[in-house]
Amino acid sequence: MIDICDGDKRFSLKVCSYEFPFASDSDDANWLSVEVQVEDGDGVEWSAKEACLRTFELVELLDWFRSILVGRIKKEIYFTEGELGFSYVADKTLCVSFDFGFHPKGLNYEYGVDCEKLVSFSIDKKIICNIVEELEVLVSKFPIR
Repeated sequence: MIDICDGDKRFSLKVCSYEFPFASDSDDANWLSVEVQVEDGDGVEWSAKEACLRTFELVELLDWFRSILVGRIKKEIYFTEGELGFSYVADKTLCVSFDFGFHPKGLNYEYGVDCEKLVSFSIDKKIICNIVEELEVLVSKFPIR
């Protein structure tokens, strides 16, 4: 599980399982069920669970965080499903975006009206290293099938 805290802002990302654990077709077999818990620092808390990340995207996320460690910063990363995204600013700010099923409005989200919710975190190299270590565990637990 990935946990990021910055004052009264918190973000947890947990990969729960393969969405279809017994699927043999790669299009179905590689979807992951992901749960987030968020506190935005303004008194809003929410959690959500969606099958919105594929195994190869988990690997891409690991590579993205590794690139930050070595100074080859790719500004942002988004995935096929738009629920979750990350961006990094060289001043050590990580922004996590939540949209659609991961938006704090949940089932009350209105397409075309609402937009992504951003929560920013001040992070340092140690936090990034911890995230990389957690992602390595997740990638080994949920390999591409």
